[in-house]
Amino acid sequence: MTMYPSAVTGQVAVDGVQVRYVDSDDDRGSRHTFVLVHGTGGSAERSFWTVFPMIATRHRVVAIDLVDSDPGSDVLSLDWQVRQVRAVVETVAPSGAVVLGHSLGAVVAARLAAQHPSLVDHLALVAGWAATDRHQLLRNTVWQRMYDTNHPALAEFMTLTAHSPSHLNSLNESELDALIEQARCAPDRSRAMALNRTIDIRHDLPSIRARTLIVACSNDWMAPVQQSHLLFGGIADACLAEIASGHAVMTERPAQVFRLAHDFVTAAAGFTTGALIAATHA
Repeated sequence: MTMYPSAVTGQVAVDGVQVRYVDSDDDRGSRHTFVLVHGTGGSAERSFWTVFPMIATRHRVVAIDLVDSDPGSDVLSLDWQVRQVRAVVETVAPSGAVVLGHSLGAVVAARLAAQHPSLVDHLALVAGWAATDRHQLLRNTVWQRMYDTNHPALAEFMTLTAHSPSHLNSLNESELDALIEQARCAPDRSRAMALNRTIDIRHDLPSIRARTLIVACSNDWMAPVQQSHLLFGGIADACLAEIASGHAVMTERPAQVFRLAHDFVTAAAGFTTGALIAATHA
């Protein structure tokens, strides 16, 4: 494991399936354990290689490798994802964790907090969404048609929609080519993309009691900023921050995500219910 020097791996059985996680294995004197939940096509390493070591300098942090093959169904379900996260949290932080989800992982984290409030003492929803809208469905449909026909520009399309113009423009040609190649070589995400079409957690939001930080990304094509506003309006004890980034905020602005998440759990006075958190560049 190269994501952090002291990190170890663990596994927990969920419905007969082994779910892997990476654990920094050092609480750094903090009472908080962060549990990171990745999104579509992600993994512990691919999604959190930037922010995991930052959080690990201050807190214990655990990143999950979600399994997208549901043993009880031919299709991936949100509840199967939630069961995996629940099992990991019960193993590593049974008294409650700071659950941080990105993208589809934010949707999973929100439902976990609604259904199992004792396991989530703080919730951070980064580039998440409440219910898939027409804009998202259209992008998903384009992706699906390119995927079904093995379109040669699928990786370029994925890169274009994941990153902000400013980030792409900051790269040189070889860096951009490498980013596109990463998308081309990424694991199959068709099951998760099908799940993304069906997301609607609006009825879960009033049941969330954890203190919640919502992080919107102002240049997000995948989970547009208004989706974070819907989450903000639907969760009782929530505050909202906005980062100048595309959906791939863990690549574009990882230090800013870390700074917000760390301050959220350690400096509660600045993150009161209904607060709009001023943008700060870490």
